[in-house]
Amino acid sequence: IAHLTFYDYGVGISIGSIAAMAVEQTVPFYDIVVAMLIYGGFTILLAFVTNKSIACRRLITGKPTVMIYKGKIIRKSLTKNNYDLNDLLLECRLRGYFDISQIECAIMENNGEFSVLPKPENRPLTPKDMSVKVGKEDITYNLILDGEVMKENLRADGKDEQWLKNQMKSYKIGSAKEVLLAIGDINDK
Repeated sequence: IAHLTFYDYGVGISIGSIAAMAVEQTVPFYDIVVAMLIYGGFTILLAFVTNKSIACRRLITGKPTVMIYKGKIIRKSLTKNNYDLNDLLLECRLRGYFDISQIECAIMENNGEFSVLPKPENRPLTPKDMSVKVGKEDITYNLILDGEVMKENLRADGKDEQWLKNQMKSYKIGSAKEVLLAIGDINDK
């Protein structure tokens, strides 16, 4: 629910209310089906229009709001979003920033999520920052899931069942049924 826009949330409640009328049988079933089709069709049409028009998208789903800029809280943004200082500080702490002066920019997204861009000196250290060369990485594959061999994933990873059996043997595993989760990567790990 946290990822729904206010409009999506309203649509869900409305369709639920229409469906409740069907259960209560206060309105003929045909009328309820027509109402749900019209309401659902309007929602799909609105989604199409908001995908094509930035102005409509901003009107329906809203737009992101800068809450903190260069370590300073923007009071007008708090008021606009009906946010109090405690809510803002909570969001910062949840993202690991107990000192707002470490934040370059914090944005309240239109879906209610909170994004934080730390100041350059407070960003996490990366191998690139230290000029360290890292090994190649790629997607990992679930090879065994709940004791079941995922043959399609095994083939996609360029492996066969014999390779998987050899790997299990090296871990002293007799059968795939003993494995909750086995994941393979590009480095044959």
